[in-house]
Amino acid sequence: MTKDTFPFIAAMLGLVLTVIVFKGSGQGDDGKTLIPLLTLLLMCEFGAIVTAIGSYLGGKKLLSIRKISGHTAVSILCVVLCIQFVIRGFQIWPH
Repeated sequence: MTKDTFPFIAAMLGLVLTVIVFKGSGQGDDGKTLIPLLTLLLMCEFGAIVTAIGSYLGGKKLLSIRKISGHTAVSILCVVLCIQFVIRGFQIWPH
């Protein structure tokens, strides 16, 4: 794995974690989440960190090559996923 491929890996991992977090944060019959709350929060934090690093490395690569490529789309996806993880983490945090 090189610095050039990490944004792609981060985006794929972020998408998988997004599906798990959204499915697992649903309410069961007893009013609790389907996946334990601490696990969901840990997934959101890990996803935010990984996608933030992916967006940083993708943006750095984008600035070095100075043209629109696959790194542009992946960098934007990583930024969106990072923001989504932070927002979702605050949403599932108990009040």
